[in-house]
Amino acid sequence: MNIQELLWKYAEGQCSEPEKAEMERILVADESLREELRLVQEVQSALAGMEVEQPSMRFAQNVMEALPKKLYAPTAIEPLLPDTLKTLFWAIVGILVMMVALVGKVHGPVGGQLPYFDKLAASLDVVARLVPADMALYFVLVFLALTVLLMFDRLLAKGKWQVHP
Repeated sequence: MNIQELLWKYAEGQCSEPEKAEMERILVADESLREELRLVQEVQSALAGMEVEQPSMRFAQNVMEALPKKLYAPTAIEPLLPDTLKTLFWAIVGILVMMVALVGKVHGPVGGQLPYFDKLAASLDVVARLVPADMALYFVLVFLALTVLLMFDRLLAKGKWQVHP
C-alpha cells in the first residue's frame, strides 16, 4: 500500500494497529506528510458537513427527454427470411422425403431397406402393378414440379415474395 492510501486510511480511522503505528512514526519524521494529513482531514470534515443530494423524481425522464429522439427510438427488426420462404422450404423438404420413400420402394430391393417399407409395401405393390416404374417416377417428378410452380404462383399473386435488403 502506498503512502497516500495509508494517509487516507489513517485520517478515516480505518488503519490496523501495525499500520497506525507505522503512520505515526512516518508523521513524526516528515513535516510535509503532517501538512498533507491536515489537508485530508479538512477535506473529510468539509465532505461530512455536506448533505447528499437526491436527484428529482423525474431525473431519468428528464434525461431521456433531453436526448435526441433518434438515439433511443425503437427500430423495427425484420426477419432474415420471410415466413413464406420458410414454409416453402419445409414443403419442398416434405415432398422430397415422400418422393425418396416412393422411388426407394419402387426401384429398391424387395422388402425395402427400412422396417416401415414392409408395411408400405402392400399399398405400393398395388400401385406398382398398375403403373410401370418409369411412369411412376415421371408422375412424381411432374407432380413435384407442378406443386412448386403453383406455390410460386400463389406467392407472386399475393405480393409476399420480397427479399429484404
